[in-house]
Amino acid sequence: MTPPVQQNNQAFLQTIEERHLMLEESGRILTATVAAANVMLTQDDFDIAVNMALPIVGKGLNVDRVILKEHFDPTSERPAGYFRFVYEWASEDVPLQTEDPAGIEISDQGMEFVLESLKNNKIFGGSVERLPEPLRSVQMKLGVKSTYAVPIWVDSEFWGVIALDDCHRTTQRSEAELEALITLSNCIGSAIARDRTRTEKETIALARAAELEAYNQDLRDRDALLNCVNLAVQRLVATDDLSMALPAVLEILGIGTRQCRSYILQNIWDEEAHCSNFELLLEWDAPHIPDKRKTGGQFPVPIDSFPDRLTAPLKAGKSTQFLARDLDGVLPADRMSGQARSLVGVPIMISGEWWGLLGLDDCIAERIWSEAEITVLETAATAIGNAIARDRARQAKAAAERLALIERERAARAEELEIANAVLTKRDRWLETTAAAANQLLSATDVAASVQAALATIGENLECDRVSVMQHRVETDAPANSLGFLRVLYEWQAEDTGTEADGQGDNRANHQANRFKRYNISSVGIEDWFRQLLNGRWMGGIVDEIEEPFRSFQQSRGVKSIYAMPVFIEERLWGIVSIEHCHEAKQLSAAEIAVFQTAATCVSSAIYQANVRRDRAAQERSRLLSSVAEAANLLLKSGDYTQVLFDVVQLLGKAVMCDRCSVTRTLAQHIGDEQGFLKLKFLQEWHRPGITSSPPAFFEEVMMPLAGDLLAFRRQLMQGEAASFVSPNSGRDYQQNILEGHSIASMVVVPIMVQEEYWGEISFANCSEPRVYNKAEAAILQVAAESVAAAISRQAQDEALRRAETTVLEERECAARNRAAELVKLNETIARSLSTLTATPELDDFLGQLLDQMSEQIGACKAYLFLYDKDTDTLNQYVTAQAGEIHRGVAPGDPEMFRHPIPSDRSEVWKMIVNSSKPFTLDRKQPAQAELCWPDTLPWHEAEGHLGATCACMKVGNKPIGFITFAFRHLPTLTDEQLEFIQALTNQATLAIHLTRLAKRSQTAALSAALTDERNRLAREIHDTLAQSFTGISLQLEAAKGLIHAASTSKILNDIPDKFELSLTSKTEVLDATAGLSEAEVYLNRAGKLARQGLLEARRSVRALRAQALETDTLPKALKTAIQEMTLDSAMQAEFTLIGTPYDLPEDIQTNILRIGQEALTNALRHAQAQHFSLTLQFEPHRIQLRIADDGQGCEIEPFSNLESFGLIGMRERVLYFDGEFTFDSAPGKGTVINIVIPVHRAGT
Repeated sequence: MTPPVQQNNQAFLQTIEERHLMLEESGRILTATVAAANVMLTQDDFDIAVNMALPIVGKGLNVDRVILKEHFDPTSERPAGYFRFVYEWASEDVPLQTEDPAGIEISDQGMEFVLESLKNNKIFGGSVERLPEPLRSVQMKLGVKSTYAVPIWVDSEFWGVIALDDCHRTTQRSEAELEALITLSNCIGSAIARDRTRTEKETIALARAAELEAYNQDLRDRDALLNCVNLAVQRLVATDDLSMALPAVLEILGIGTRQCRSYILQNIWDEEAHCSNFELLLEWDAPHIPDKRKTGGQFPVPIDSFPDRLTAPLKAGKSTQFLARDLDGVLPADRMSGQARSLVGVPIMISGEWWGLLGLDDCIAERIWSEAEITVLETAATAIGNAIARDRARQAKAAAERLALIERERAARAEELEIANAVLTKRDRWLETTAAAANQLLSATDVAASVQAALATIGENLECDRVSVMQHRVETDAPANSLGFLRVLYEWQAEDTGTEADGQGDNRANHQANRFKRYNISSVGIEDWFRQLLNGRWMGGIVDEIEEPFRSFQQSRGVKSIYAMPVFIEERLWGIVSIEHCHEAKQLSAAEIAVFQTAATCVSSAIYQANVRRDRAAQERSRLLSSVAEAANLLLKSGDYTQVLFDVVQLLGKAVMCDRCSVTRTLAQHIGDEQGFLKLKFLQEWHRPGITSSPPAFFEEVMMPLAGDLLAFRRQLMQGEAASFVSPNSGRDYQQNILEGHSIASMVVVPIMVQEEYWGEISFANCSEPRVYNKAEAAILQVAAESVAAAISRQAQDEALRRAETTVLEERECAARNRAAELVKLNETIARSLSTLTATPELDDFLGQLLDQMSEQIGACKAYLFLYDKDTDTLNQYVTAQAGEIHRGVAPGDPEMFRHPIPSDRSEVWKMIVNSSKPFTLDRKQPAQAELCWPDTLPWHEAEGHLGATCACMKVGNKPIGFITFAFRHLPTLTDEQLEFIQALTNQATLAIHLTRLAKRSQTAALSAALTDERNRLAREIHDTLAQSFTGISLQLEAAKGLIHAASTSKILNDIPDKFELSLTSKTEVLDATAGLSEAEVYLNRAGKLARQGLLEARRSVRALRAQALETDTLPKALKTAIQEMTLDSAMQAEFTLIGTPYDLPEDIQTNILRIGQEALTNALRHAQAQHFSLTLQFEPHRIQLRIADDGQGCEIEPFSNLESFGLIGMRERVLYFDGEFTFDSAPGKGTVINIVIPVHRAGT
């Protein structure tokens, strides 16, 4: 081997070895990158993922140090941005930079060029010796030989870098390594974004958990409050000694509500000072909390020393709460330790009067109590009030007992005086009991509770064991003489009274007892007892002395004596009040009976009056609700609430029965701690006749100051609550500042809140008599205000919607004008392309001009059209347009690869073009998109300055035939209209190419098909005209022949058929010779007529004219005439039926239907020997149907290809020509049925 050859072989082997090493290096890099990326994508914990990925990258890329640095932009505190070392990995002999606190952060100052390169998405680095200062000195000081920094992007924002340092050698990273690092940085960016999302979700979850915990704590506090109040109520009920019960209750409430202090203040009238004072009755304090007096509290304290806004609710029987700082004007601003920071006071009511309050202080924090919590506290206060009332009753009873004992001791001196004193004492006790019960019934608002308390008073003071109130009732459908029944309404029973007997006595007694347990007492069996009650007589006495069956019934219940007093209201029996003694029998005197009757009447009257008040209140509420509903309906139906506002105000004013009702709009207001201002305007007002209206100035914009009571009044309204006052004193500021001397006894104002904002109010004023509205009425008025607010909100929303619609329409109109201008330009280009298409016969010229117009319209510098060859799976450049010049194939400056077929899998771009539903643009600056370009063209793109490209696919159906691409020297931003324009002209180019190919491909096939169709048409025409005429002639001659044979005429007549076959003219002459035979002459004349018609039809068929019959008649009439003429004087019975309303049909359809009918009739006459023939023509909206049937011989059904009858084949071809349906049904001896359906496309349907 010669030396030159050896040297060449060695160089070749060396090259192979180097490439082998490069492949191994690329494989190692790819393996490390994939492993690190897999860790970053699969590991949920970002810290773990980074600490696992960095060693993989470092060892896989054989570097000495890998650092993940996060970048922070400049702030006001740090004017210069900086990089912070977040994660680091280093080989064993290389120190970690993060161990040096001074090296954890690197400032951007002096390194701006590095940051700029990274933010431009470029990898920065290389040999340290080649780096600019001061970066070179910094890296050399750290012992770095070469370094590379790859940018990391998170959610399209620059996050930081991953840096690779080589400390032992200088390394020049290959393109493959850099691409791998870019992929790794993308994975790290995705992992950072995923970690951010996970952190945000965890933060949201923690916040939600905190909300749930706060809600659960609120529920626990509420449950604790309910439990402590329940325990306090049980203690009050179970303990008779208030001196022990009340302190325990205060402790329970204080601990249960987690308050520092609980106490009871009593409202005591000071005769000397003529004022009411708060006196501290009892107090409980938490550990380390001093009592009120030690913290500066002075008792008694005048109630009027507190602001009226705090005490007014208490006077009205409502709770109040406030913060201590709200009393800065009353108490010293500098508070001692242990003084309350927030206070709540719940009124204690006894017999409907304000007795005092239950107070709770929080000395640690300011607490605002909810309405539900205050309602629970009011339950505790009510229980305290009831306990005090019971204690008073017990004390009164004890005093009475002591007095009776004294009186009995004094009466022991004489028997007569003793008897007299006993009678007087008993009578006084009965009278006191009656008075106490009457006082309870007349002063209480809760009828059920007052009746129960009155019964307890009667039972305890009269020393009986059971007191019952029963109402007499009669069923509505009961007969006139029905005695009715008694319904037990209320019952009191002493604690030591046993339950009713169960199972004792006979069955009748058990039946009576069970009936009583159901709280209904029937009159069955005790009719006499009911009659006496109806007559106004009281019933009862010692049970053992009462007649049966009532005696056994009461004995079964353990009753010793019973007294039932009838109560009459409006001269009718209302019911009874009964008292029972179960321990010992007692005989009541006449005086006691009289007093008992008074008590019974008082109790029953109170119940009756309460029911009457309840019914009246229900009627008033119903009437008020109806008026509110009517007002709401008016507002709902009106598009402008101001048009019906007066009607609404009038409806509400009359329904509420106030003197003046008005709607006010609040234009502006400011509410401070001590003063404020209000700007308002009256919109509408209604007042009763005789009542003056508000001042005219109020119907303009009025500004007024706010202070004192009016300020508190406005605060309550701003909270969305109705506010009211009764009497001039409580509303003096309101009168002085607003009403200006107009007399108002009471007023309620309901706020109108529109979308949770204060809009105004509705006011209801009474000028003559004051009026207090209950909660139900206030709630209904609130509904009325909400209806007005809904109408206002709805109208505002409608107006906003109209304004928004107007704005949107204007914006759309502007956009439409811009779009129209753009479309005009695009349409002009499309029109020019269409003109070019029609004016340019050559495909290449047309495509070139099309590309040139498209480039000019969208601002492209070049345009290329590539055609796809499916057989070779390659793309070939067909035509290009550049700088106004058109080139067939490749232009002079195009890359070399454009001159040869390009494999479609050269890159992924062909797949993207085929799969894209519309044109798309590639940005060459984006690495991922730049990779889609053909690699061999990248230098050419760089040299030509191409920054972007737009591609559009050319498809015929779903099959691609090529694509058009445009090159730009700028990054294009194409509008939807421009993309549609590109697609439209691309479709034109596709159509032109496809039509050109089809034109070449189909010239021969089209000519052959045209000849075949013409032959078939002529065959059908000749068969359907001449053949049918000859058939008619043959039939007529056969009939004439039969007549001639029957008459036994001369031999000349026998030769007629044979001579007829020679020529039509000779047959006519022979027939003329038989003029003596009249009937034969008729047949022969018809045959001649048919012959002439056949000749004319033959000529018409040659000229491709329509059927003669259709020139003068409609299709139905032509069919009917043909049937009559062809079956005239034959034995066949023919029937024609028309269904539907005829309408104009295309001439070719009419002609073919007529020919089909004639052919079918000819077949029936010639071959079938049919006796009956029917033809039905049916017109439907979108199709024409023909049904032909005969009862002839029929035939076996064969495939049409095997049928010799050209007539059936012709009929079928005529139908299929119009995309119709042809069915043929026949069988030997069963006749023939032909069904034809032809679709019709009518204008306007």
